[in-house]
Amino acid sequence: PSLFFFECLFFCLIPSPMTVMNILCDKIFRFDMDPSAQAKALPSISFANASLRDTPRTYSKFEQDLNTLLRPHNLIPTFSTSPTSQLVTIGPLPDSTSFYGLGEQAGELLRNETTKGCWNSDPAGYGKDQPRLYAAHPWVVAVLPDGACCGILADTTFHLQVSTHNRRIIFIANPDPEGGSASEEDKVYDSGGGSNQYVESSPLRPPAFPVIVFYASSPQQLMKKLAMAVGTMPMPPKWALGFGQSRYSYIPESRVREVVATFRKNDLPLDHVWMDIDWMEDYKNWTWDTKKFKSPSSFIRDMHEQNVKVITIIDPAIKCDPSWAVYQSGLAQGVFVKEAHDLENDQHGNVWPGDSVFPDFTHAAARRWWAAQHPEFMAVGVDGVWNDMNEPSLVYLTEDLRKNSPTNLVKYRTLPLKAHHRADMDLGGPGSHAQYHNVYGMQMSRASYDGLLQSNPHKRPFILSRAGYLGSHRYAANWTGDNVATREGIDMSVAQILNFGLSGQPFSGADIGGFFQGDDKGDSLGDPVLFAKWMGVGCLTPFARAHTCGNTDKIPPREP
Repeated sequence: PSLFFFECLFFCLIPSPMTVMNILCDKIFRFDMDPSAQAKALPSISFANASLRDTPRTYSKFEQDLNTLLRPHNLIPTFSTSPTSQLVTIGPLPDSTSFYGLGEQAGELLRNETTKGCWNSDPAGYGKDQPRLYAAHPWVVAVLPDGACCGILADTTFHLQVSTHNRRIIFIANPDPEGGSASEEDKVYDSGGGSNQYVESSPLRPPAFPVIVFYASSPQQLMKKLAMAVGTMPMPPKWALGFGQSRYSYIPESRVREVVATFRKNDLPLDHVWMDIDWMEDYKNWTWDTKKFKSPSSFIRDMHEQNVKVITIIDPAIKCDPSWAVYQSGLAQGVFVKEAHDLENDQHGNVWPGDSVFPDFTHAAARRWWAAQHPEFMAVGVDGVWNDMNEPSLVYLTEDLRKNSPTNLVKYRTLPLKAHHRADMDLGGPGSHAQYHNVYGMQMSRASYDGLLQSNPHKRPFILSRAGYLGSHRYAANWTGDNVATREGIDMSVAQILNFGLSGQPFSGADIGGFFQGDDKGDSLGDPVLFAKWMGVGCLTPFARAHTCGNTDKIPPREP
């Protein structure tokens, strides 16, 4: 709370000539800081049809509802600005108001008295106090004491800090808790869960954003109104509702066969098996390692004969290998994110393949290129795609990579804020990574969804994504990332999945059993009682998959 007290001291609190209009249906109000901000607002990426957010409508009780529903509950936002930020305050709301939402954020189901950041991050082995996770949902649900319900959407893709202290909802776009002490080259957001800093130069400052207030008579009615705005998920394939078994990683092919055979021998349910990154040759997407999987088509056919589907992981990083046709075609078509200071050069970073480039999923040509890689790959029988590391997140596996990479990339583990995206005009037009970081994973899922439709037009696509944004459910399911094997991890997963649902994403789950060790003894991953408890909860979640790290003797088996 003290952060917000001191932050607010720097804001001009003189009321602005705020605008308000009704959109979509009765009791949905769009507020803007002033007429100029309304006119200059970036397109909505959260809305399924962005034009609906910008199209005013009239209904006879508009003024009455504004004055009898919103004003008595202090639901009218107040806008204020500083030289580097925008602040929006709603409240104080009535006593006993309960807050929910914010997607998968760590912590309790109830969001009262919390501060979270909307900035897609990769904090491996996170706990309940983690300030931000893999997906950004700038959406808060307020259940009022009389049972009525209100949803507040801060419709911006830029970094946002959200506070629900003292019965107030406070959105601060581009906060700087570190005091701006970093050099300009290092002022990039951290994708590893640490401190977040930003560049104060005007191209990276988020423009004023609209706030949408949804008022409903109940939480159920609020979810219907939210669906009107952000859309609903497409029907998944039936098998995706079953149980899946995964590990980082099942190799070689004989190990996968052994796992599936053991499930069948013990008459245990198994609907899908997952291939983590080691199925690939040199971590090159769409490229099987034929030393580990001699005949992928025969292997998958045998899985299908046992009624087991096969899902493979595909990350955004494209290995910089001059001999690889996929990399060469991407270069020829200019589909990768560009450096800020030289738009002729691709932005590089290190992930599992080593030196890599990153498709610019905000651009239609890049999405078409990505989708076109799938039909030949899917033809061997692959059933679904698992998009990981798409915050996007970087890794540094060797000291040599650290020494030969820019300091800011090593430290913050994501692309520089100034990296350039050639985004489509309906997404906001060309802009910085500061603008498009939070929707990178969403747009990757969009491209993957198109690729699966091209591959099998008569089948329902299935994509699982780690990163996401409000509205990404239109293309993919989500899971809660690299959790830990603790009782707290079990409890928190339930809260995360429920708040995902209250934020428009109904199809989500957690790594059943926990991905990382969760105690000092280093044996929680092998605790049979803990695993049984988690299985008892996890099998009831919309997406149910057991997954853990390590394929060595140090990690006890989760398989029967």
